[in-house]
Amino acid sequence: MKAEWPKETIPELPVKTPSATTAVTNTHIWMAIRSPERPRTAHSPTATAVRATTIRTVCPISRARRRRGRSARAVAAMIPRHRFKWKESLHLVCCQTKRSFRGMAFASPRAVCHRYKMTLSGTTLPSPLDPGGPRWEGGCLGPEDPPPVMRLREGAATRILLTCDHAGHRVPSNVALGVGEQDLCRHIGYDIGALAVAERLSGALDAELIAQRYSRLVIDCNRPPHAPDAMPRRVDGTTVPGNAAITPSGAAARVAEIFMPYHAAIEASLDRRAARGEATVLVAVHSFTPQHRDYPGARPWPITFLYNRQPALSLALAAILAERGVNAGLNVPYEVDDASDYAIPVHAERRGIVSTLVEVRQDTIGDAEGVAAAAALLAGIIPLALDRIATP
Repeated sequence: MKAEWPKETIPELPVKTPSATTAVTNTHIWMAIRSPERPRTAHSPTATAVRATTIRTVCPISRARRRRGRSARAVAAMIPRHRFKWKESLHLVCCQTKRSFRGMAFASPRAVCHRYKMTLSGTTLPSPLDPGGPRWEGGCLGPEDPPPVMRLREGAATRILLTCDHAGHRVPSNVALGVGEQDLCRHIGYDIGALAVAERLSGALDAELIAQRYSRLVIDCNRPPHAPDAMPRRVDGTTVPGNAAITPSGAAARVAEIFMPYHAAIEASLDRRAARGEATVLVAVHSFTPQHRDYPGARPWPITFLYNRQPALSLALAAILAERGVNAGLNVPYEVDDASDYAIPVHAERRGIVSTLVEVRQDTIGDAEGVAAAAALLAGIIPLALDRIATP
């Protein structure tokens, strides 16, 4: 069933990328995940290890490690910018919790391992901002695998930033998920049609697009990395053996090589815009299946808009479509919250950025005609909605 879309007319600062790599003595403690059987808490060893290892890695300044009891952001502010190369990386890892973990906050990786009885293993961790993304020896990405981040119209003049978390269904060469190509090409593997809509929308609005090309079965880049469904074991009736048997180091590699570079790219773009004093609008483009075993029930909406703490843009978009006779949904078939989502809570809400998560039903964008119609519709109503919320 195809939707009857209304007819629409498709109408810096330099960034220094560090080239040096930093030695890390432990693969396991850098990861930001917990197994489903051991829930993550503010005092968990993993949370502490992430903070300690990250600060040790990106901020190897001895006097900074002595400032116990201070938050990572406070330490970053006290260190001159020219001596602190990877500020974006530090903030990205540390933004999920504001605790300083007191005595362990600036401990060495070896001390953290000793405290929590973890195993040391040698590796080298490049900065997440390095071109091509980081590569771990024995990690998930092989030498021939492309970087996870795709960019379109980088540095575009418009204030709108588009993201597409589930753009592709590639699987890294060193990852064996145990599912076939047919399942990877289903909605469980990626958001069907979302990238095509986002690319057309980027052209229509002259907006920057940052997308992620690896399958959401490898790692879901719109989930906190410690969430149980970040690397799902079973989804919509399909078992993923490679995720059921994943090791801590294997999971850590997916976080480091795919999740982190993608979100670091978004953070870097938002930081550049903030430095220029631009009021950015974040639009996350997704698509949803007409039927889902895990979420039974009818899905009559051709398009929906999701929000959490900032409803203004989503409400305005839905209102405009309602005036045109389109059955647009709000916070259906999913909802945005801190536990199940990442991009909107972390990149938009914590910065106070106007945002919306767009979900387009996949059967309406199954061909080029449907993609063009959906992109044209969004390109026409997004500027109108922004004008509405800007006018008291």
